[in-house]
Amino acid sequence: GFGSLTTANARYATGDTSGSDTEVEAHTLTASTSAAAGYTITVQGSTLTSGVNTITALGTTNTASSPGTEQFGIRATVSGISPYHVVDDTFSGSGFGYGSTTRPNDFATQSQGDNFESIYSVRYLANQATGTETGTYSTDLTYIMTSNF
Repeated sequence: GFGSLTTANARYATGDTSGSDTEVEAHTLTASTSAAAGYTITVQGSTLTSGVNTITALGTTNTASSPGTEQFGIRATVSGISPYHVVDDTFSGSGFGYGSTTRPNDFATQSQGDNFESIYSVRYLANQATGTETGTYSTDLTYIMTSNF
């Protein structure tokens, strides 16, 4: 839920679908495993799409928001007891990223199964350019957690 996009400022998704002009957490993911080698979380799905029109995904380099430029990306932070959980470089830091729209993107890992919860706070960014086609843009993203044995 980004609400209405504009070239003047960035839009951030919210859980109530109205969107926000300021960065806000859209949702959280909670993960835990007892698998000895921890887990891997991936995210997969298209960029924002309206019919045949798309908003450009940022790619695998963590990038700052740039209103007036087409951008779609994700940013995440993690909290929890274990020091072994890591958000992939694409999605961590102060910027946003989103790599492949056709295959899974590495999102996060935990290197040891400790049964402690890791909580990922997820944020979504959308920017449009002057030439972005008018439409109702949406995407479906799937997060998959796989235990590593």
